Amino acid sequence: MSGQPNWNRRRVTAAVCAAAVWSAEVRSEENIAAAWLERAGLLKFRDISGILSFTRFKDPMYILNSPIKWQPKSGGSHRAVTVPAGFVTDLASIPSIFFSLFRPDGEYAHAAVIHDFLYWEQITTREEADEIFKQAMIDAGVSSIERRLLFEAVATFGEKSWARNEEQKRSGEMRILKEFPTDPRTTWAEWKSRPGVFVPKVPTGRN
Repeated sequence: MSGQPNWNRRRVTAAVCAAAVWSAEVRSEENIAAAWLERAGLLKFRDISGILSFTRFKDPMYILNSPIKWQPKSGGSHRAVTVPAGFVTDLASIPSIFFSLFRPDGEYAHAAVIHDFLYWEQITTREEADEIFKQAMIDAGVSSIERRLLFEAVATFGEKSWARNEEQKRSGEMRILKEFPTDPRTTWAEWKSRPGVFVPKVPTGRN
């Protein structure tokens, strides 16, 4: 019985290694398939652009330093999405209960910020925002396993975040800054209470 714990650890290690190898093989096959489709003219332009760069508040809230963009394929039904510099996000596209599996700054971070922006602005339906999140993860090269798990996570748990954002917007909260803090001790609550730090709202006819 004394060797049982070591045996269990070996089994777990072997399973994790096997899953990592299988995930890499899946990703390689997906990249080969995508390249073939592109050469054949069957995969139209769809891409993400812009380097992720953040300024962090003392608390885990992040300011996007430069714009990022997702462009749908030609003839696609989804709109192009540009997230402006100054957008403040908590990277909540990845529900906190999944942080042990998916850290917020993984390969899906670019797609997650786009998703957070859509959940805040609510210029699409929640379902379309989730679908764009999935498509942006494909463009970022996220493995099919991670895509499936993350998409199911936001589809299952995203309604609460969508409703909370809607309520915060009704109460007057804003999320796009024109002035950034320079003191690393500054919290989001402190900064957003200052006058004149936000880009003025543009009336859209929506909340």
